[in-house]
Amino acid sequence: MFQIYKLKFKHAHFGQGLLETSSANFSVERIFSALVIESIQLDVFDEFLQLSSQKDFTMSDALFYSNQLYLQKPIGYPKIIDELRELKEARKRVKQTKKLSVIPFSRFDDYCEGKIDDLSELLELEKRMTVIEHTTKVGENPFRVGVTHYNKDVYLAIIAPKNQLLLKLFESLQFSGLGGKRTTGFGQFELSIEELSKEFSSRIKVKSDKPVMLLNTALPTYNTIEKAMEDASYLLVRSGGFAYSTSTKQNIRKKDLYKFKAGSTFKSSFEGEIIDVAPKDFPHPVYNFAKPMFLELGDVLNVK
Repeated sequence: MFQIYKLKFKHAHFGQGLLETSSANFSVERIFSALVIESIQLDVFDEFLQLSSQKDFTMSDALFYSNQLYLQKPIGYPKIIDELRELKEARKRVKQTKKLSVIPFSRFDDYCEGKIDDLSELLELEKRMTVIEHTTKVGENPFRVGVTHYNKDVYLAIIAPKNQLLLKLFESLQFSGLGGKRTTGFGQFELSIEELSKEFSSRIKVKSDKPVMLLNTALPTYNTIEKAMEDASYLLVRSGGFAYSTSTKQNIRKKDLYKFKAGSTFKSSFEGEIIDVAPKDFPHPVYNFAKPMFLELGDVLNVK
């Protein structure tokens, strides 16, 4: 049973390699890493690792939420663009599609089936979610940092299991914060919980033999990668960064991991796992969450 963990940020810094840039949301490995650290601080790490290792445990990437969930754009859909009558209309649709990255769930099926003639409304809805600014810090050595501000009715939402231990960790994490520059007040949030609609909940799958879309960044187990890629439409994203240990007293680059981007579509589900990406000779594991969460597409598209 899944529910929505809604995170209400005032402002945050979700870095992408440069201090003066900030992403509007983040992928599942960031929230999982933060929950691991929180579980260590609360002395419940073993319990959390056992919970997250269960076969049906998974979590989504951070999704926009404003009166409803906004899902990632499905890669490879809609499939009827080539059937548009006029070349000018087809070019306009292609340009709009490239700019679009999220779709409200209420319009998701229409988008997949190619029933939305003009995507301008969806582009405007996406545009109003966040404002990313460059903030100059004053002092002896001034620097610029990218800061994401969220509009009043906008949340970041994580779809995750309904579980008391997980809820305890999220409640604690809201005060610790997420992202970078937390010591300067960025990244703290207010947590609220919302139930998933029956329609949406029935389509979240860990296992399915119908066409599916990833709701998080994930990677199949080694022996199933080739099968998962058959007839799939996907993009790969690099998951990297640095790991820190109190015993080494320094940041060391983690092993790079390439994963399927959220929004990638497959003809059926696959299994994933939690992967240790610790640098060589690092004193403890560094976990990267690569277990998939899927949205089932088969019934919507009448694909058999």
